[in-house]
This record gives sequence, structure tokens and C-alpha cells, in this order.
Amino acid sequence: MTAPLIRWRVWLGEIQPVECERETDSCVWVLTSWDGWRLAKPRREARTTRNHSFHPTWEEARAHLLKLAEKDVQRAEAEVQDARRELERIQALQPPVTP
Repeated sequence: MTAPLIRWRVWLGEIQPVECERETDSCVWVLTSWDGWRLAKPRREARTTRNHSFHPTWEEARAHLLKLAEKDVQRAEAEVQDARRELERIQALQPPVTP
């Protein structure tokens, strides 16, 4: 019997080892649930979704998490810049001139 593949799932900011029966470019067939319980039969999951992704090594999973965190920081910095511009615009407001 072939040993199951171990893939690393990135989910909710965590990295979890997951046993898989097989994989394709787009899917993996997992043998364990998110909480570590063995499933009665393999469950097919997309390799990458909005909420999770599977990686062949822990290092690749960590690199993926780092990339996500960097995007979050860039997005937050852009929001801060927008908020500062809006603050400056509001501070520069003058009362209307009445005739």
C-alpha cells in the first residue's frame, strides 16, 4: 500500500498537515478532516479557493501566508493614506462666503 501524500493546508491563517490520497493540478483528495479526524472516504477539494490552499511543503505554505499578510498590510496602508487625504481635505474647508 502506498503511503498517503502529506500536503500542507493554509486555512484561517494557520498551516495544517493533511493526508491526501491523490492530487491533480486543480484538486486534492483529502483523507483527514480539518480537525484531524480520518474520513470514511476521500473527499475531493479544490487545490486553491478563496478560503484555503494546499501546498506540497510547509515552506511553500508559509510563503503563501506571508504573501497574503503582505497584501493585507499594503491594503491597510492604502486605506490610511486615503483617510489622511480626506482628513486634510476636511481640515482645509473654509466657511462659505456670504454676500
